Amino acid sequence: QKKNAQRRLVSSVFIILLITGVLFLFSITNKDVSQPTFSLRTAAMKLKPRPFEALTTRKFVLGTEELLPVFERIGLARVVRVNLDKLRNAGLEETIENHLKREAAEGISDRDEGATVALLWNGRLLEFIRALVDGVLASNLLDRDDVSRHQLETDTSTQQPLPKDAQYTTTQTSNNQFQQPNQIKHFFQSIRHTGSDERSNLRAKEHSTNLVAIARLAYDATLKQHHNRVLRSAARTLLAFAPDHTTFFVSHLGYPRHIWHSELRADLEEISITLRECLQILRSLLKKHSNLTL
Repeated sequence: QKKNAQRRLVSSVFIILLITGVLFLFSITNKDVSQPTFSLRTAAMKLKPRPFEALTTRKFVLGTEELLPVFERIGLARVVRVNLDKLRNAGLEETIENHLKREAAEGISDRDEGATVALLWNGRLLEFIRALVDGVLASNLLDRDDVSRHQLETDTSTQQPLPKDAQYTTTQTSNNQFQQPNQIKHFFQSIRHTGSDERSNLRAKEHSTNLVAIARLAYDATLKQHHNRVLRSAARTLLAFAPDHTTFFVSHLGYPRHIWHSELRADLEEISITLRECLQILRSLLKKHSNLTL
């Protein structure tokens, strides 16, 4: 009964945060958001695990913070911040593995204010972002040429430059890494080869050119399985307020249309690879010490 009460409390808090997120989205609708405050490449560099080095809480927190502007545009930033505060309270200098081992030894892995729960849920939220990015990459959004000449002439490149001393390369994962099925990628690959049925073609076009549809597919493939009916309804309602792809790419991410196929695609591929590497480590540690799954 105590655990049920705790679950109800967590669900209530999450719903409140989702509602607050929707109100926040309304509040920024008419604001000038032409100047992005972050860089996808910086986020990838901060979050990317280093070979033979333990994943520290500080690295996980700072890397996740770099993605907060993305979470804000889909109304989930407040939930992420709550979990980041829990990790700061647990201690930034400790490794993630040490936090999980300590809480498991003390029998407090399921404590809502603990590091384990914060890592679990922020990991799941990052998994959603990874699926969203993969959905965009697998769609035709980055290849579209339907932006007017006026938009192309007035767009300015506001993407933050990569620091000169930073090492940035777009790496490739090996065929043996990350064997989990990629539902988003498979979906878009299949609709590109859809038959001549008119309704199927229309459905394929809608899902491959609509950022909201991609976000919903990403949610269904990741967070949906961890939410109850009320949270699922709230989350899908929240995702309906996501910006259109042009506003998101140009105004929020800072990529003018003419570099979508080159720089934006390269940066999205890099953040996808980085998230996969980071989440693979987190997934393994959660399973090993807490028997939990992302």
